[in-house]
Amino acid sequence: MHRYWPLLPALAALLLFAGAAPAHTAGTACGPQVLVTFEESAPKDRFIIRNDSAPGWAITDVRIVLAGSRGKLLFDTEAGGPGLNVYQPFELASPGAGVRAAEVEDGSEALSLSFAADRPLMPGSRVAFTIDVDDRVQLADMGPTMISGNEIDGARVIADAVAGSGQSTTLQAVFDRTGTARSPALACS
Repeated sequence: MHRYWPLLPALAALLLFAGAAPAHTAGTACGPQVLVTFEESAPKDRFIIRNDSAPGWAITDVRIVLAGSRGKLLFDTEAGGPGLNVYQPFELASPGAGVRAAEVEDGSEALSLSFAADRPLMPGSRVAFTIDVDDRVQLADMGPTMISGNEIDGARVIADAVAGSGQSTTLQAVFDRTGTARSPALACS
């Protein structure tokens, strides 16, 4: 065994320069984190909200704000409003998910979800809902009733998270061209 002693300094240097292995796996954070994805689908579009937080961080409220999106998007939930052709009301696609209230008006650029105090969105859990989203630009990528990732780019997500210790924070994320909004994660130490 002592014949390997000369290799120990080289091994220690290699580990120092390579850095330690990450303390978490892909898709998990070292604090609170929310991930929201948008999926275009006719006639109903889908949003999926996932709590990617570290253990102990629950999400209590989520707001999706379409204002600022490249496609000037709006929620089209009723016939005869500012949306075009097909409309779809808000519909929870995750039964039993703990959603206490959902607020969205036809033609609105904002939607709010609140989770029951005894059933917040826990780490690793997700909730999905369907609704119709339309754009208001002259030359839409796929027409006014279908939304591309490019058109949701710039829309925002605001989520409230609370830790078991009572600490709370507000998370913010911006949708990118892939239809994904992920709040920044804390660095793992």
